[in-house]
Formats: sequence, C-alpha cells, structure tokens
Amino acid sequence: ISFDQETFASLLVDRGASVDAIDPISILSESLLHKCARHHYQQAGLYLIKKGAKINHVNKQGETVLHLTSQLGLEQFTRALLENGANPNIQTHQILSSDIEQNSNIGLQTPIHRAVYASQERILDIYIQFREKITDENLKPNFNIQDEHGQSIFSLTLWMNMLTIAKQLLQIRHAQLEIKDCEQTPLLAQAISKQNVQAALFLLEQGVDVNEKTHGLSPIQLAVKHHLPSVVEALCRNGANMNVVDENGNSVLWNALDSGQEDIASILVKFGCDSTQWSNGPDNCRQTLLHRAIDENNESVACFLIRSGCDINSPRQPGVNDETPDICKTLESPLHLASQWGLERVVSTLIEYHADINKKDAEANTPLHVAIINQHTAIINLLLGAPSLDLTIRNKQNQTPFACSMVAKNNEAANLILKREPRAAEQLDNKGRNFLHIAVQNGDIESVLFLLTVQVNVNNRVQDSSQFTPLHLAVQIGSEIILRNLILAGANINDVTANRRSALHIAAENNRGVICSILLENHIHANLTDANQNTALHLAVQHGHLDVVRCLLVESDVDVLTLNSKGMNCLHVLAAHPQGNAQGILEQILKYHPTFPLDIQDGQGNTALILAYKNGHGQLCRALVSAGANLSICNNDSFSIFTIPAASKALLVNILDIITREPPWGESEICLECGMKFTITNRRHHCRHCGRVLCKRCSVNELPIMKFNLQKPIIMTRHRFSKEEILICRRSLLAWYDTNKRKLPWRDWHDTNTNIVAYRVLVSELMLQQTQVATVIRYYETWMKQWPDIKSLAEATEDNFVLYIFHIGLGYYNRARNLHKCAQLIMNEYNGEFPNELDIMINRLPGVGRYTAGAVSSIAFCQPNPILDGNVIRVLSRMRCIGSDLKKKSTTDHLWSLATELVCPERPGDFNQSLMELGATVCTPQKPKCTICPVQNQCLAYLQQIEQTPIDIEECSSNCGFCLKSENIESNRSLVENYPRKKDKIKQRDEISFILIIYRLNPKLEYLMIKQKQSGLLSGLWSFLEINSSNDLDQMNERKRKIYIIEQIQHMTIFNKTISIENIKLAGQCRHLFSHIDKQYIIYFAHCDQNEILISTSQMQWFNEEQLQTSAISTAMKKVFNTALPQIKLKTSNGKKNGTLDNYFKKKNT
Repeated sequence: ISFDQETFASLLVDRGASVDAIDPISILSESLLHKCARHHYQQAGLYLIKKGAKINHVNKQGETVLHLTSQLGLEQFTRALLENGANPNIQTHQILSSDIEQNSNIGLQTPIHRAVYASQERILDIYIQFREKITDENLKPNFNIQDEHGQSIFSLTLWMNMLTIAKQLLQIRHAQLEIKDCEQTPLLAQAISKQNVQAALFLLEQGVDVNEKTHGLSPIQLAVKHHLPSVVEALCRNGANMNVVDENGNSVLWNALDSGQEDIASILVKFGCDSTQWSNGPDNCRQTLLHRAIDENNESVACFLIRSGCDINSPRQPGVNDETPDICKTLESPLHLASQWGLERVVSTLIEYHADINKKDAEANTPLHVAIINQHTAIINLLLGAPSLDLTIRNKQNQTPFACSMVAKNNEAANLILKREPRAAEQLDNKGRNFLHIAVQNGDIESVLFLLTVQVNVNNRVQDSSQFTPLHLAVQIGSEIILRNLILAGANINDVTANRRSALHIAAENNRGVICSILLENHIHANLTDANQNTALHLAVQHGHLDVVRCLLVESDVDVLTLNSKGMNCLHVLAAHPQGNAQGILEQILKYHPTFPLDIQDGQGNTALILAYKNGHGQLCRALVSAGANLSICNNDSFSIFTIPAASKALLVNILDIITREPPWGESEICLECGMKFTITNRRHHCRHCGRVLCKRCSVNELPIMKFNLQKPIIMTRHRFSKEEILICRRSLLAWYDTNKRKLPWRDWHDTNTNIVAYRVLVSELMLQQTQVATVIRYYETWMKQWPDIKSLAEATEDNFVLYIFHIGLGYYNRARNLHKCAQLIMNEYNGEFPNELDIMINRLPGVGRYTAGAVSSIAFCQPNPILDGNVIRVLSRMRCIGSDLKKKSTTDHLWSLATELVCPERPGDFNQSLMELGATVCTPQKPKCTICPVQNQCLAYLQQIEQTPIDIEECSSNCGFCLKSENIESNRSLVENYPRKKDKIKQRDEISFILIIYRLNPKLEYLMIKQKQSGLLSGLWSFLEINSSNDLDQMNERKRKIYIIEQIQHMTIFNKTISIENIKLAGQCRHLFSHIDKQYIIYFAHCDQNEILISTSQMQWFNEEQLQTSAISTAMKKVFNTALPQIKLKTSNGKKNGTLDNYFKKKNT
C-alpha cells in the first residue's frame, strides 16, 4: 500500500491526526510505530517516520520501535529508524516482574541484543554498516553494552553460534575478548560452563587466556568438569596448565579419571600430563595417583594410570616435612596393595607392564606372600603366571610363599604353587625340616592332609643329626590320626633314624601305648634293633612303660630273648634300670611268656636276679625268686647273690624266707661254696633250700625243710625239659621247619578267614589218620573242590556224601560221617562259625578228640595247645628217653605234659607242625636221620648212643617208671630206634561169611543191593546179602551151606517168599583183609525175572554194573562182585535160567 496516495490513514494525518498517538488500550503504552512494528507494517511505519513520528518513544518495558524491528527482522523499518535518528543503544528496563513475556525476560537489552537473540544476522549487518557511516558518537551502535546478565552483543553472538558475526566484530574491533559477565566470568569460562564447544574453540582460536581462573577453576578444570574432551584437547594444545589442582588437592587428571572420562584422561596424558603425580596422602604421606586409585578400589583408574606409564613400583614416601606415618613404613608397592585388596585387574595390568613382582615390603613379603595371606586365589594365579616370579624368596619369618600358604592354611594357594614348582613342598627351613615335618610337629592335621593329597614324599628325613621321617615325628608327638594318614599315604613304617631307632622304638620310649598298637596293626617289625641292639621292648622296660610293654607282648611277635650290645635281654634291662612298676612289668612278661628263662646271663654273666640284687630292688628280687629264678648262678666275676658285697644281708635273708617251694638247681664245675672242682670222688650235691651245687663237705647238714613238705623225692630230671632246653628246642625246630617244611596243600593258607582255615585243618587231619601223605594230597584237593567250606559240606546229603567218599577211594567212612555231622552241628548251633575253644571241640564235635582239637586250635586259632600223634610221640620219646609202655595212662599223660611244655605260644601252629614234620621226615621209625636232626643236641637217646655218657647221680632215680628196661631193648636195632617202646602185636582173627547175589535182566543185568545198618564194619554202605557163619560150617557140604543160607534169609523181614535150594548156585570164594580181620567170602548167586518183585524198602535197590562201580560200595563187596560176575555172565549168555523167582522163593508157612 502506498501511503503517498490518498488513503484513509493519509487523509487522517492530513486532517490533523497525531502520528505519535499512544494506544490507550495497550498496557504497554505503545505508539503507532510500535503497533506497526508488531504487526510487520513496514510501509505504515515508514509513512509515520516520514510524517515525523517520534522514533525513540519507549513503552513501559523500555522498548523502542527499534527493539521490535530488530527482534522481528524488519530490515527497511530498522534502516529507516536508524537513518532518522533512532538510538540503537537504548536499553530496556530491568525485569522486576516474573510475568514478563518470554521473549523479553532479560532486562537492559539494546535493539542489537534483540537482534542477536532472534538470530537476525541481516539486522546485525545493518548495525555494523550503520556504525561505519554514522558520525554521531551517541548514535553509533555499541556492541559492548551488557544486559542485566552481563552479556554483550559479542558474547551473545558466541552463545547463539553466530560466529561469523562475532568474527566480524573482532575484525572491526567493535568487540572485547576480555569482557566478563556480571559474575566476572571470562568468556572462555562461560563458553565451557555452557558446554558450548564451538564458542570455546572459537575463543581459543582468538588467543584468550587459557589459564585464567574463574571461582578458583581454570578453563581446563572446567572443561573436565563439563566433559568437553575437544575443548580439553584444544586447551592442552594452547598450553594450558594440565597439572593444576583444585581446592581439594585433586589434579585435572584425577578428576577426569574419577568421573570416568578416560577419553579426556588420555588426551591429558597424550599432551604430557604427569600420570604419577605425587601428592599428599593419608597421614601427610606422599603418594601417587596409582596409590590413591588402589586405596579407593578404583580398578579402572588404576589400570589407566598403569597403561599411561605411571610409577608402578614406588611405595608411599614420607611427607614434605619428613613425616613418616605407619603407612609409609610398610614400604608396600602398588602391586602389594592391589594383592592385599584383591584387585585382579590391577594386578594383571601391573604384571603386564612389568611391575617388580619380587619386590619386598617392610616385612620382606612379596606380593605373592600378601595375596596368600589375604586368601586371594585369583591373584595368586595371576602372580604365579609371571615368568620372573621367584618362589624361593623368604620373608622375615623365613617363609617362602609356599610356607606362607601352609601357615595361613591356604591349601588352594599351596596347590597352585606346587603346580608351578613341584619341589616347593620340599624346601627346608633353617632346622632342616620340610613343610610336612613342620605340619606333623605342630599337629596340624589339615596341613598334613593337604600335603598328602599333593603326594609330597612322606619318607623325606629331617636334615639334621636325628634323621627323623614324618612318621617318627608323628609318633613322637603322639598324634594317632596323623600317624594313620601317613601310613595310608605310603610311609615306610620300618624306616629307622640315625641311631637306627624305628617308630616303635620312639613310641616305646615316649610311653605311647596306643601308637604302638597302631604300628603293630600295620605290621611294623617288632624285632628291629637300634644302634645299641635294643628292641622297642628293651626301651619300654628300661623306662618303666607298663602299657607299652603289655602292648608289645600281646600284639606283636617281639622276641623277648633278643640281646642288646651288652648281652642283655628285656629282663636284664628291667633289673638294671628298675622302676617303681618293675614288678608289674615282670608279671606281664611272665603272663604272656610263662616259660621265659629267668636265669639267662648277660654279657657280664649276670642274671636278672643278680642285677636286681645289685641295685637293691627288693620287690623285683622277690618277684623273680617267686617266679622260680635260680639263686645259685654266678656271674663272670664269680659273684652270686650270696657273695655280692652288700651293706646288709637283710635282702638276701628276706629272699630266702619267701621261697615256698624247692628252687631250681644250679650247675657248676666247682662247688659254689668252697670253689673246689668236682671229680669222680668229689661228687656234686644240690642244696634243696637255695639250689646251689655244693660238694659233700659243704653240704653235710641235712635238715628237713618243712615249708617245702619234701619227702625223699623221685627225681625225673632226665625225662623232662629244662627251661633253656625248651627255648632252644623251639628256636631250632621252628628255624628248621621254616626252611625244610614240605609244600602241602593244607599248609597253603591263602585265606585269612579262621573259619575256613579250621575247616581245612580238620579235613586234612581226618585224611592223614592212618593214611600216607602222598595218598592224601590227591584226595584232599578233590575233596576241597567238592566241599570248599563248612556250609557246602553241611548241605550235602548223606547218600551223596558217602558215595563220594567211596568214589574217591578214601575209606574211613565213620570218620567221614562224623565230619559231616560236625559241619551240620556247626551250622545249626554255632551259626556256621567254627568254635575256637578246645573243650567245646572235644566235647561237642563228633569224632574230634584231643589231638584233632589241638591241631585245629593251634593252627587255625593260634592257641598254644599241644598235639600228640605217632610222629610226635616218637620224637618226644627219643628226646627224653621215655621207654615205658605207651598203653599206660601215666606214659601218655607224661607225653602230653611234655608236648604242652614245648609248644611255642607265639607260633603254636607252626611248632606243632614242625614236630610232626620232624617225625615224618627225619625222626622216622627205622633208620632215623639223626645227623641232620635240628634237635640232636637235646635228644638224650641220640647223645647216649654216640657218646655213651654216664647218668648224673641226681639225673634219674633207680625206680624210674619211664626208663626203657633192658628186657625191652632189641639188640638188632639202634638205641634211638628202640624208642618209643614197641607195642605188642595184636593177634589177627579169621572170619567166614556167605554172600548171596540176586540178579535180574531189565534189560541189562541188575543186582539187588541192601544198605547196611549205621553200625558195624561197613556201616551205611551198599552190600549184597551177607550171612555170617561160624568156622565149623566151612567143613559142611554144599547142601548144608545152602540150607543154612535159606534159614538165615528167612529170619530177614525183607522177603515174603522162601528161597528154593535148587536155584542157589556157587560162584566162588575170595578173601579181604580188614585192620585185624582176615575175612573169607563164599559167594552164591540166583536169578530173578523181570516181573518178580521183592518187598520194596528204602534200604534195598537194584544196581546195574555201572552203578555198582560208582556207588558207595566197599572194596570187599567189589572183590565179591568181580569174583561172581564171570559166572553170572556165563549163565546169562547161555540163556540158562534156573527158574523164576517163584521157583526158588516159596510162600512162607506153606
């Protein structure tokens, strides 16, 4: 619209209307120019300006028309206003009310501010151009005027991203870079705070001060705070101080890392920021950023610092004023700290960047020590993976990492160390001990079990003078559980120390009774000797450890007669080192070794009694004398208890007073009273009160000893064994038996079950009765295959049982039946467990006597019970010259007593077998092999035969009933062969029996068999019809014999017909020799048809020829059958029959 033409508005103006009129309705009191500007009426505005309207009128907000045209981008209107004197520097009012419009909520704005806020760049160009043209300084646009927020035109162009305008303003020098807002904040700080990256970068390009602080923060600190990496990089490039710290002492790098800005931290490090940065730490110490990150468990920061090349090995340092707090004194490197706090990533990164993995702290602990102590398994794994790790470093406690893991009970760590260094567990401390030694000594079962699981060598010795193994140490401390575990792990139970002492020696010396039991249970050698030749029993006795002594005697095979280097057995040691319980120990020794030779002399010739007497131990002396110790023995210095110098004879008198029976006699070549040598004229005599051997001159006094109740005794010393002879005999026989015993199947005991062993012994003893060994071997093996145990034998039926006995050809059917009954009785009454008591075996088990019971109890149950069979009788008779009648009870009783004395309590089974073996192989009835006999020196018959030595005056009485009488000596036999006295031969008797064999064709030949009664010679076996006869019947003719047979058959209830005499045929005769019976059989036979049936009973059956050969039929009946069979077959082959059964059996009573 052109207002130059006639318009309504122009007509109004022309007629006097005011161009400066104020809108009365507007609350802002705006003029017409304001209205034109607000409604973008540029032409109207230009018309009003032309008509002289007031252009600088301000409304109630302090806005001129120029504010509105600049804000709204009305270029013509703006240019016209400027050209007509509008003031571009007029500022709006300060905002006092909060309900001001949104677009004018900032006070003190010039029109140029409004143009910037509205992003009106063309309007701003008008202002720039107008400034160059205008000459009036008051009307020149001022670009540095600040609004109420302190923002100038230049700063607003930066925040509005009008950088082109900003650059123009700088170029024409209409802007100031140093200008600050109302809070005195520089432009760069404002740009960073507003996170206006472009503005900040622009300012940096213009060279603003990069280190000027605002409120204590430098631009780089602000850029880090507001997460502006590009600004940080620009600042670093422009030389900003990267090591500046804030009021809390935090560096720029730490703030970046602490806030998770690794990108910014990387930029800082890239431009040379110090990644170590020593600063104040706890208690005024000096620490690096890495120390701080680790302390705060900030693994990401720590790892970044490590990768950035910080100091990774230095510990904390004293403060700037030389303060040395405790935290500095630990000398812990970052790797120590990370290992302590369990920071796996940090440890891994430190190792990757080659931190000193072997660095020591104040306690000389390496990081691995620290990780082990703090139980950080993952870190231990990481450290062990480092190639430069030294596992031999020891801390101030002299502990390697492995030792540290054992002390800390960190078994997992120890296991990991062993995987890298298998020999770590065998490292020694300064005392020569490895870790297993230490764990055992400390009683640390947990550590012991761990070391055993990693298969440490359980037999390594302590490297000192003792040379103890872990087993010895476990015994020394008395730990049962450790001992058992070491044994299970394979510890050599028989290892000895430097002085050759075994674990059993140590247990005995330290009074470890239970430990001794465990060692013996695991088969330690009880007879090992130490450097002084002492066994464990010597040491236990020496120290008076009664429980250990009892354990050794009961549970082991310790040889109580072993001599040490001084020639002393355990009893000598007991007497030489008497303790308060010496009498109790002696009682235990005699309880389990009742035949212990009390009078054995040591290397100095002292007996236990002499040693006890020397030491004044009256209680032990009295106990020894009461047990039968010889009072008369002298030592090598010719001293006996009667002659040993003593302050008082009170003890000797007391000893003699307590003697309640005649003491054992001493032996000597000289008189023990006067020292005169014995000769043919100076005969020896024994004092019955003290046992000393004296000459006649020193034994003239004959007084009755009432307390002994002695009459003139009958002396039988010749026919008994002395205690020394018993011991020698046992040793000699057992040594010989161990070397020379025959390999027999019943001696091969693979099974440890005593029930099975007892059964096998019983079977073998049954078979060996009156049967040669060579014959029994095959029968025994066949038997055991058929019935390997008691249960299988008990379940066998009697018929099958007897049939089997017959089939294998063993004989002795009654004994076999008794064995069958034994098996059934054991199963029924003892639940299948073989009774182990001698009396029960003898009284309850059928067919088991004293000999068999003794064999079973000694061999199977290791009970010291004697045996007495033919072999043993022969051996004992010859050894003790027993020539009396063996049928006499006194003789057998004496032999049983000798066998009882001899039996070895430690190895009763082997000893009894050795006696039998000696009699069977060496001491045979004829031509005995005396020259190789192991007991020839104890055999009186042999000694008398080769030496013809005279009998001592006191050796045997003239009326002795056991000596071999001259009339019983056979001159054609050697003296040894005359023992034992030969039994009188039993006269053999003759008997005659008739046999009737009845047979039939069905279609094969079958024979009638009758089962014998359960008594008699062939009890329980199948037999033909047998009729016993008197001797005069063999003189009868055939007819009378047949009549006799028919008469005897009629008395039998098994037939209901009478036999015909014509049909009985003679088959022949045969003989069979039983034990003392010579029996003649006269054999007849008769035929029976198929349909003719006899009375059927369970005791009568038909057998064919094959069944006859395999059934339970005696050898005598087999002879009978073999004699008759040819005649029977001849009869049947010719087709001849002697009639049917009715022809020779007639009805009774007809």
